[in-house]
Amino acid sequence: MLRAELLAFGVTFVAGPLLVLLLLRLPARIGTLITLSLSVIGAAGLAVGLQERAPLGSLVSFWLGWILAVGMVAQAVRRRMPGPQVRRWTAIVALLAATLPWFGFATAQMMV
Repeated sequence: MLRAELLAFGVTFVAGPLLVLLLLRLPARIGTLITLSLSVIGAAGLAVGLQERAPLGSLVSFWLGWILAVGMVAQAVRRRMPGPQVRRWTAIVALLAATLPWFGFATAQMMV
């Protein structure tokens, strides 16, 4: 693997799940969900704005938007369905979902 691929692998399988875990430690309140949703919109808007000038920055911003969206959905599920078992399963599913960008990256690499 190239250095860039190793970096992408580490970011996807280490930084992404850690950020999701940090987001899941936030209280599952409506204010948290609003903040996360606005952050997702902001990250996506920044990514679109950076596409031409800074492709890597755009990619990182899209990735951050994905991580924020995963955390937001997990928090929304926890808010609607409280309980220890739901907390455990939302954490597991969110951690797995945080790694999905890697599979898109790997698929794109195979197509080149």
